[in-house]
Amino acid sequence: MTKQFSVNVLNNIISNFEKQGKIFTNEKQLQFELAFALKEKGYFVECEVLSIGQDELCENYKDKKLYTDIVIDLGDNNYVAIELKYKLLQKKIIYNVNGKKIFAFSQGAHNIGSHDFLSDIERLERITKTNRKDRLFFQFNPKNKVIKSFALIFTNDKNYYVPYKENNNLNRDYKLVGEKHGFIYSYIAVDEKDKKIYRPKTSQKEKIIPIKSKEDCYKYCGKINNNKLPILLTGTYKCDWKDYNVAMCANYGEKNYPKFKYLLLEIDDN
Repeated sequence: MTKQFSVNVLNNIISNFEKQGKIFTNEKQLQFELAFALKEKGYFVECEVLSIGQDELCENYKDKKLYTDIVIDLGDNNYVAIELKYKLLQKKIIYNVNGKKIFAFSQGAHNIGSHDFLSDIERLERITKTNRKDRLFFQFNPKNKVIKSFALIFTNDKNYYVPYKENNNLNRDYKLVGEKHGFIYSYIAVDEKDKKIYRPKTSQKEKIIPIKSKEDCYKYCGKINNNKLPILLTGTYKCDWKDYNVAMCANYGEKNYPKFKYLLLEIDDN
């Protein structure tokens, strides 16, 4: 018998985290806390499940084994897959939680973090959507079916969800704002002498070129860079960020301290 699961289960768990004032020091802690909460609700949960092996990988993921952060076994070969990202501002932030100081340290650049999150969605589509031409069988078994999957990101860095004021940023398509669908490219700027420019913003005199393939990566970057490879999303995902109100900040002003938000996206077989 297949156990039922919906996005409301995750929303209720996140709401309970918020009421408890939980701030996670890193992604692993978020993974553990979420898996434990799911288990308490009666679900059979596994973490770091090898979902795609080397022989099934597309060339973009060559020489890598890919694991799914959380997998829920619903029975009858039906599964739910969850990918997590926990990205913090590139500064040391101290939060006051129930009289205790919680240190939140940087979790990497926001453009790379956004690309990684979108890549998670692409990979979840490949094990969830049966109409994708590059579909992969979950855990190498054609009988297994991921009936739905979820991508969840927590952050206190507004660079993930506040749109750029100008459209000349090379990372503009990675922004987790509006709707995400279709091909999502990174860009590189080239000046009149064909010199590559890696800084985020460009001037009108520079030619902006999308990185559309691994060949483009070789040509303009000199190597395969997974953070610049294009992403294809066949579904349409609305980036509806929600507040995660947990704590005041000890080393910032009362009005300007970095507040947490989260984005939870569902991937199904439609």
